[in-house]
Amino acid sequence: MWITKKFLGTGNKNLDKFSKKAGNVGRKLTSMGKSLTLGVTLPLVGAATVATKWASDMEESVAKVDNVFGNHSKKIHEYTQDAARSYGLSTGEAEAAFGQIGNVLSALGVEAEVLPDLSASVLQLGTDLGSFHNLETDDVLNRINAALVGEYDSLKKIAPGVSALAVSNEALAMTGKSAAAELTNEDKALAALELITKSAANAQDDFAETSDGLANSSKIAAAELKT
Repeated sequence: MWITKKFLGTGNKNLDKFSKKAGNVGRKLTSMGKSLTLGVTLPLVGAATVATKWASDMEESVAKVDNVFGNHSKKIHEYTQDAARSYGLSTGEAEAAFGQIGNVLSALGVEAEVLPDLSASVLQLGTDLGSFHNLETDDVLNRINAALVGEYDSLKKIAPGVSALAVSNEALAMTGKSAAAELTNEDKALAALELITKSAANAQDDFAETSDGLANSSKIAAAELKT
């Protein structure tokens, strides 16, 4: 009888220990399950949110291009089809860049017929200068767009020779006009663009020629991911 009681007593203690261990294991498994669920679900939700924003941004950029370029917008959409390889930008980013450039040039009086090709030249210029100087394309385009409206200070890093006087002299030479007072905003914008292009001689085609390098291949990969 004593042996039975002793066995049962020991058994109850062992059962209690086992029950506690099982409970601990269960709680750990539940916690792991929650962690795994969060670890899988949250990144998926985050990715879906990002993808939705990209799609929304793309829609807005395309609408802006259609508005700015009107009947010539189809040409812009064609330019952006291989934007990752051409500019290191996603399709949506390239559409946004074209919309920004075109809007500035259009406001300065550039004719609709030449607007698409001129905008493409500006974007390519910005891409090559960004590659050459190791700057983001958006940063370079902001500097160029500022110069197009007469703000030249931001060009010091990529085209230090461009100034109000240099632009005025270049515009007079390009237009054949005799006095700076006769120059239009478009005249000065095109002159600024010409000076920037001349100063970027060493950077011409830099993006394409260095696309296999770490910096530009990373840009291309990131752009393709967003496209």
